Amino acid sequence: MNLDLQPPRRHSGDANIIPMINIVFLLLVFFMVAGQIKSTNSTTVELPSSPVGAAAEEHKITLVMDRDSQLSLNDSPIALESLDSALDETLIGNDSIALLADKTVKAAELDKVLAIFRARGIAKVSLFSDGAEIP
Repeated sequence: MNLDLQPPRRHSGDANIIPMINIVFLLLVFFMVAGQIKSTNSTTVELPSSPVGAAAEEHKITLVMDRDSQLSLNDSPIALESLDSALDETLIGNDSIALLADKTVKAAELDKVLAIFRARGIAKVSLFSDGAEIP
């Protein structure tokens, strides 16, 4: 007679958790890839500070004026003289523009851009300051 004196082997519960870990990592990768990725502005602009700031709304058109008064419309460099014609193409269906001007830009330079906006009848111009979320 052959007696088996060894205790019965238990099945490890760790083997059942491995598929769940795989699924969690796949979901993590999926949401990292499928999540909304915000674009960053290529020009560096130091925004002026503001003691009171309101929440920023999303703008489809962004005009950036750097410290040398160089303009970028939606991350594409543009001259002041061609801004009016470039707005013809980008303003279709939009009535608001986000304006990000460096804090060292002179008011006279900024007024030239605002005069173009006034002439075109642009209803909303959001001037961003430090602390406000950039679209």
